Order: sequence, then C-alpha cells, then structure tokens
Amino acid sequence: MLMLHVYFIQVDLLTNLKLRQLVEHFESLPGIDAVIPISALKAKGLKEVEEWAVSHLPEGPALYPKVCETPGNCSDIPGGMISFAKEI
Repeated sequence: MLMLHVYFIQVDLLTNLKLRQLVEHFESLPGIDAVIPISALKAKGLKEVEEWAVSHLPEGPALYPKVCETPGNCSDIPGGMISFAKEI
C-alpha cells in the first residue's frame, strides 16, 4: 500500500486552530502516513522532513561528482554549469 506524507508549507500564515484542524483532517484519511507542518521562516518542521528523507530514501552513489575549483570551494554542480553561472 502506498503511504503518503502531507506537507503544509508557510504554516506561519495560519492560525493555530486552522493548522490543527487541517492536520487532524489529513491524519484521519486512509493512506496518510505523516502530516508535517513546515515554516521555513520560523524553522519549524525542517528537521522532521530531513529525518523522513534520510530514513526513507535509498542510499546510492552521488549523481554528480564533486568539482573542486580551489581547496574549500567544492560543488556537486557539473563544471560546465558552474562556468555558465559565472557568465550570467
């Protein structure tokens, strides 16, 4: 059975009552595994999303190799994209 996660973003724009009502509604639906309210402004819910991703996503090799132009200046963005971004 497919389990879904529901993420509410910008929850700082909602009243506590409205947020609680939304969370309770979605938690009561079948197939919903988790409901996570997120506020980047107040840094709420970010750790929960990170923990979910780490625990559910498969491990594997990096999709892009790290490119180091100078020591301490590394990126996983392909070198051509770095050059392109610098031109913009």
